[in-house]
Amino acid sequence: MTTATDMTQAAFTPNGAQAPRIPDLGLGQKLAYACGDLASNLVWGLLLSFLMYYYTDIYVIPAAAVALLLFVPRVFDALLDPLIGYLVDRSGGRHVTRIMGWMAVPFGLSAFLCFLPLPLPSPGKFAWALVTYVTLGVVYSVVNTPYGVLSNLMAITQQERVSLNAFRIGGCQLGQLIVALLTLPAIAWLGGGNTPAQLRVGVTVLFGAIGVVSAGLWLVASRTCVVRRALPRDMPDLRSLLRALATNRRWYLANSLTFLNFMVFCSQGGMAIYYTRLVLGHPAHDASLLLGCSTVGALIGSISVPLLTARLGLRRTYLALLVWQALCLLTILAAGGRFVQVLGATMLEFMAIGPISPLCLAMLSGAVDEGRERTGISAAGLAFSCNTLVGKVASGCAGFLLAAFLAMGRYNPMATFTPPALTHWLKLGFVGLPLTAMALQFALVLFSRRE
Repeated sequence: MTTATDMTQAAFTPNGAQAPRIPDLGLGQKLAYACGDLASNLVWGLLLSFLMYYYTDIYVIPAAAVALLLFVPRVFDALLDPLIGYLVDRSGGRHVTRIMGWMAVPFGLSAFLCFLPLPLPSPGKFAWALVTYVTLGVVYSVVNTPYGVLSNLMAITQQERVSLNAFRIGGCQLGQLIVALLTLPAIAWLGGGNTPAQLRVGVTVLFGAIGVVSAGLWLVASRTCVVRRALPRDMPDLRSLLRALATNRRWYLANSLTFLNFMVFCSQGGMAIYYTRLVLGHPAHDASLLLGCSTVGALIGSISVPLLTARLGLRRTYLALLVWQALCLLTILAAGGRFVQVLGATMLEFMAIGPISPLCLAMLSGAVDEGRERTGISAAGLAFSCNTLVGKVASGCAGFLLAAFLAMGRYNPMATFTPPALTHWLKLGFVGLPLTAMALQFALVLFSRRE
């Protein structure tokens, strides 16, 4: 059986060497590629919807400190992600599947350590959380940048890109669905109760299992995905790569939309547990229903994106989805504390949010190809690493703002009464911030050059 590594090596054989037949981009390849995002989002989903709650309510770090904790590692990523992308470009993409395999176990281990609640004094807790969160960010960058570039090595046509990235986002949403539905109930069950001490035990057991599963999925993706085309072997220097990206308008647009889209679902995911408990008046574990409905909606939307773009085109599809999202957000705000109505509106909203991510990824792939045709320079590694950085910076900004909102509302995890000021800040994080990001996306797409 021909492995991914064999195909990669064949793609880079000297001119004139007989190359094996490159297989079609069939269902098996798409599912294997989706395993990578499933692995990532068993962890990313936890960072999105659970990490801030873990820090404030289970590991008991003050909200103001959590705001810094969620933002500072992103500054470090600003240096690391482009460097990894540059190294991938310099290698011509030859080792993308190998890197995914090499980093599988470190990925699972770093995820486990990030959620390992060591019994330390308050300054020690902050230091431990910072070190482990930075480590997870580093490993995440090293494995996800090659994974992002792999889509350009597997898909050739525009429709293949949309289809492959729809499967990728399907894997993403499946991972987030598992996290959304099972995390809070599993932690309480594994720990034997809902006290902070019992929840810390449950977190340790659960995240050990998640680390093992995510490592296994990365190994499946690395050993199964097949490269169908090669990047150029003779790569230019860093200045030329940066110049090629700096003149690529579509690359700027794709990254700007990615940032704003991340702000939308990171804000709602990060605030979901607090909103459920303090605005809707339900127990924290009912946030699993809210997160589960949003993830099911996003999964349905992701599956439908090839059909939508085939009928409407990418631009009109994007604009229509943004209008849909905004209407659903206004419905959530009007629903007040009615839990069932909020559940339904959130699910409908995420049916429109789900297709946005594969559209942004398809734009990014198209920008890379257009830049290569125009300048003769393929900066795929640098382009995708910067896109990964954009997503991480957006999540850091959203986390910083949400934790700051909690601090300004004087959030106390042990309080039995929710002051009106805190309710205001919670609504601003769950509805106001996403609505602002949607409006900015609409303006960017509406006034951008038609492609």
